[in-house]
Amino acid sequence: MKSSIFRASRSLRRARSEIGVAQQAAGATPAFPGATWFTTDCTNKVTAGRPDGDASVDMIVIHDTEGGWDASVATLQNDSGKSVHYIVDADGKRVGQFRHETDTTWHAGSWEYNKHSVGIEHVGFASNASGYSDGEYQKSVELVKSIRTRWQVPLDRSHIVGHYQIPDGDHIAESSAPCSAQLDTCENSANSAAPPTIAIPASTGTGASTWSGWAAAAPAPTRGRCGTAPTTTPKRCVA
Repeated sequence: MKSSIFRASRSLRRARSEIGVAQQAAGATPAFPGATWFTTDCTNKVTAGRPDGDASVDMIVIHDTEGGWDASVATLQNDSGKSVHYIVDADGKRVGQFRHETDTTWHAGSWEYNKHSVGIEHVGFASNASGYSDGEYQKSVELVKSIRTRWQVPLDRSHIVGHYQIPDGDHIAESSAPCSAQLDTCENSANSAAPPTIAIPASTGTGASTWSGWAAAAPAPTRGRCGTAPTTTPKRCVA
């Protein structure tokens, strides 16, 4: 009996793995060359299209996962209320894409910011700043540059922002400009949408030389709450 249960369990795990591979293979072509496509349904986690039009997209929001690659991919692919466009692995060797850039993912903790941004998660932990490798930073540079070939995202800290810079809407409107102060000040502000995180300075520390390749004093990957549901009727979801 135990042997039969074990074989059935093993067969189920194999089937789930094969389904996951098939979903990736059957998915769309990633916008970033070499990325893996993770088929992700819209239900309770993504708004199809851009409610204010494609021309309204002018920001990139940087996050960290607070978890490893496998767990983070599973969460972002399957859990309701959480989604993002891209994920970059800790060593920079893998990039995943969950939704088309023309869709609105729920990653910034602000519906206004979600509508107008592309989100990138970085595998790592805020408590371990040295864990953000040069390879991860360099791949992030390449990804941001790639995104900017498709969208009019100005190369400044008002449009390429860390999650900690985004107002949470409790004290000022979600549509307000991102916090422009230093990280500690933004994090401790009542307007911040994200809990405390760690930044890597632009001039020193792991990954600094490549991270500063796309923006001076670029924000380190940051964490914070993900989903903020829309208040408008979504378009039809197409994977």
